[in-house]
Amino acid sequence: MRLHRCLSKILCASVLLCIPVGAAEAVRKPKPWDVCVVVEGKVDECGAGGQAKPFIDFLDPGLWQKEPRDAFDGELKWDLEQAGGRELKTDWRELGLLGTVGVRAVRYLIGDQPQAEVIIAERSPGLFAPLMKWSGNMPRADIHQEGRGAVLVMAKNWGGNRPSMEYWVWLREVQGPIRLDVNASVRQGISKVAPQFYSAGDISFDWQAFRCQTTVGRDLNGKVAEAGQVKIWFALGPSGLVVKQAEFEEDFGNNPRTTKWP
Repeated sequence: MRLHRCLSKILCASVLLCIPVGAAEAVRKPKPWDVCVVVEGKVDECGAGGQAKPFIDFLDPGLWQKEPRDAFDGELKWDLEQAGGRELKTDWRELGLLGTVGVRAVRYLIGDQPQAEVIIAERSPGLFAPLMKWSGNMPRADIHQEGRGAVLVMAKNWGGNRPSMEYWVWLREVQGPIRLDVNASVRQGISKVAPQFYSAGDISFDWQAFRCQTTVGRDLNGKVAEAGQVKIWFALGPSGLVVKQAEFEEDFGNNPRTTKWP
């Protein structure tokens, strides 16, 4: 998928959110144990996950070198071929529990340079499946608590044209970790206080407070006319983010007007 563009036919109508292509949900709805694959500048997609493997297998990606199965595997194989015999190193860290599922991050380095990283979750005792496979220097992943629930979050600012923030967020469901449609939750929040507008800028999330803010606007003669800023507070429900509170500060120069919900 291409980065840094907005899907005009899908995302820029009515109150729909204008977001980067990489952050858009595919036609296929997310399912538990899906895997996302990012090869920076080339691929940004999510789909059905693979078979779970013992943790030690993720510390030795020899199988990926011999049998490329997706863009990540092929890119890592190419990186190793270009390394000129330099040794591939690995390190890993515990991210914590997503519900009752243990989550780890495994990083691959050539010399001191990160080449790739995977986020894996324990699908059954001793067997792990990847949730994210990232070729390049993966942004930090963390687990954030809200009430009795938790989410696994990654965020990347791609730079360039706005909007350029992309979020990958997983929730623990009964059948396993599943990606949340963060952008749909933001659209819902905007509709509470500014239904005539859509997000016209980056979404800035504070995952400690489960709060976000974004500039909103609408199309005006082919250009985006910014109208103000929306702030949204969320709670974490069984199926994802639930809008708890929203506030729209409309820009009227020296006399801003605020609309609140509820």
